[in-house]
Amino acid sequence: MDEFDAKLLNLVQQNNRLTAEKLSEHVGLSAAACQKRLKKLRDSGVIAKDISVLSPIHVHEVDEILEVRPSKLKFFTFFGALSGTITGFAFPIYTVLRWPLLITGGKPIVSIPPFIIIAFELTILFGAIATFLGFLILSRSPSLKKIISPKECGNNFLIIVDDGDPK
Repeated sequence: MDEFDAKLLNLVQQNNRLTAEKLSEHVGLSAAACQKRLKKLRDSGVIAKDISVLSPIHVHEVDEILEVRPSKLKFFTFFGALSGTITGFAFPIYTVLRWPLLITGGKPIVSIPPFIIIAFELTILFGAIATFLGFLILSRSPSLKKIISPKECGNNFLIIVDDGDPK
């Protein structure tokens, strides 16, 4: 850790809402160099806190710094769709077995091809509902103190380090 890293770490600890441009002005490096140094500090374990980056455009290097984890929402969608498929076959089969039509014209009472349409529709419906509920569960309500106005960052890059302190 050299003096640039120490300055960068000190600035981020004092004010974690500084933009990358402001950090680069204080440290004396370019914004890209600051991002590389932040990644190095993160990888070495010096910065073990949560880092958020707000940017007016997508910067692929930021994904490496943040170590984005895959979402668990896909499991809600999968199990919702699976329950829709099972329900889509179970309800019609139960219905025709419980109240059979005596006039079938030689066709089987439980005929799978017409039930595929019902199963498909319930797969989509239950999958969509489970995805929406999963989104609500996983997103949790944000802290009002952590909501940032778009005017606050404008066209600047903003790096936020959350130390987990509720104040």
